[in-house]
Amino acid sequence: MKKNTFKIIFDVVLALGTVLLYKKNVLGLGFHELAGIAICVLFIVHHLINRKWIAAVTKNLFSKTTPVKTRIEYIVDVLLCLAFLGVLITGIGISKTYLSALAFLGNKGKIWHFFFSGCALILTGIHVGLHWKWISGTVLGKNKDNVSKPVHIICIVIFVAMMAGGCYALCTSSMKRWISAPFTSSVSPQGQGVQKDQMMKERGSNFNGASESLSEGRLEKGKDKNTNNNMSERGVKQNQQISFKDVIFVILRFTGILIFFAGLTAIVEWLLLPRL
Repeated sequence: MKKNTFKIIFDVVLALGTVLLYKKNVLGLGFHELAGIAICVLFIVHHLINRKWIAAVTKNLFSKTTPVKTRIEYIVDVLLCLAFLGVLITGIGISKTYLSALAFLGNKGKIWHFFFSGCALILTGIHVGLHWKWISGTVLGKNKDNVSKPVHIICIVIFVAMMAGGCYALCTSSMKRWISAPFTSSVSPQGQGVQKDQMMKERGSNFNGASESLSEGRLEKGKDKNTNNNMSERGVKQNQQISFKDVIFVILRFTGILIFFAGLTAIVEWLLLPRL
């Protein structure tokens, strides 16, 4: 029981730490990057704690005796690991503070960082939903079957309210854009370069001098902009104003989205349980 309680507390801390990363300006970009790495490390620890289950299921994944739900849990966990790995790699690739020396993707990696982050939140919700019975059994313990009807009704009302709040948070967030962006971008950076080259050729060699001047001007502006951005980022890191209200808002909003997918998964499992 003590081990299960530790798992619950560990998972809650992991979930809260994860949702805090979905608005990088709330606690500062520096915290966002360092905490992101820490969360990915904790996620690895989470799987090390459950290594016996992972090893057992991996060994018998294609066995006829392995329940369908166990296979689904395993697939979701694998996808969740890939999502967190994607978040970690792209996060380092677009770093602008402590790990900026390791940044290898630049701004073009943001679209994938958002994509993997969105997938990670959704899959975390599904993961929680698939383990909902275990969570409720661990929290309530022996009192699970002795819950009175009024308490049961109150729990249902709270659950419905949380699902509604999570659905609203999902509809008003950028989650849809994060998930669809890598597949809906019609023009790639390489495509833009080709279009520019074609336009320059059509204009003729008489405009070469003008284009070179424009390019130099853009480079100078780019340098100035980068300098200003670096100074701005350093200022943010040094003078970051942390708002308790903003922190609570981010926790409620993205925890609501996580709970929405967890509840949706639990409902689907309840409906399909006789068939599984």
